[in-house]
Amino acid sequence: MPELRYNVRLLADDARIDVQRLHGQLRREREKAASLAREKEKLSKQEAAQKRQLQVMETIAGALEEVRLDDAAVALTLEGLFMAIRDLKARFGEEFKMCCVAWIACQFAHPLLIRFFQGWQPLQDPSVGLEVMSSWKDLLEEDQPYDFSHSAASMAPYAQLVSEVILPLVRIQGTNSWDARVPKPMLDFLNAWKQVLPPVALGLILEHVVMPKLSAAVESWDPRRENVPIDGWVHPWLRMLEQRSIQTLCHSIRYKLSSVLHVWQARDASAQALLHPWRNVFDSGIWEDLIARCIVPKLKMALQEFQINPADQKPV
Repeated sequence: MPELRYNVRLLADDARIDVQRLHGQLRREREKAASLAREKEKLSKQEAAQKRQLQVMETIAGALEEVRLDDAAVALTLEGLFMAIRDLKARFGEEFKMCCVAWIACQFAHPLLIRFFQGWQPLQDPSVGLEVMSSWKDLLEEDQPYDFSHSAASMAPYAQLVSEVILPLVRIQGTNSWDARVPKPMLDFLNAWKQVLPPVALGLILEHVVMPKLSAAVESWDPRRENVPIDGWVHPWLRMLEQRSIQTLCHSIRYKLSSVLHVWQARDASAQALLHPWRNVFDSGIWEDLIARCIVPKLKMALQEFQINPADQKPV
């Protein structure tokens, strides 16, 4: 009958809608259960990682405590400290960085290295301590660019260790006994230590030791009385110094050269030997100005004084 069939269809449609609704709810519940399972697994992994990290930090703290106790008992050696820190870095690389173990190691290494280098004269025997500092460099230095700032607070651990242990010794001997006119001792030291010195340390040596001594030597240089050419003890530094420092030296040297050329006579060939080493060092404008002021007028004057008698000339 039509009414019965219509009612049955309604009931079937309602049942189908209920089934679809229940199926959707079941799917959502399953997705929710899967999401909760994933979250549980994630939390479990995080918990395990945190437990491991806590255990690692406790191990690191225990090892550092042993170092502290040895230090307090005056039983800590430089080699023992190095081996303990190297072991921690090899076993726990990430936590080594996270806990700033390098900085802690520097605090213990500082007095030991001060004792190791006591009495050392770096310009007389630059090979002393090279192997030791190279090992500490490999241990403490990170694969990151240096901060070229001269602020100690911004230095990396190894750079600050060098600035507190090595630099004072170089500064003392360089300032008190090094003669800038004899560059070899300082150059030998820097060449021997170039792979061990951080760029910031090299910059400090050049700025606070080499440049003051070079500037003072240039100021006292008298080309009319000294037999050793100035380029012999200034040129070796040109590849190391910053351009600003080179220009500062060149300004003083140009002034000294101008004073000598003021009394120079064109028949004297010594001016060429005096000027030639600076041809490619002086700025082109400064060089041309020096030649125009000091050389060209003298040459013109000499040519004017040179008399040519046409009657004495033989035909070609």
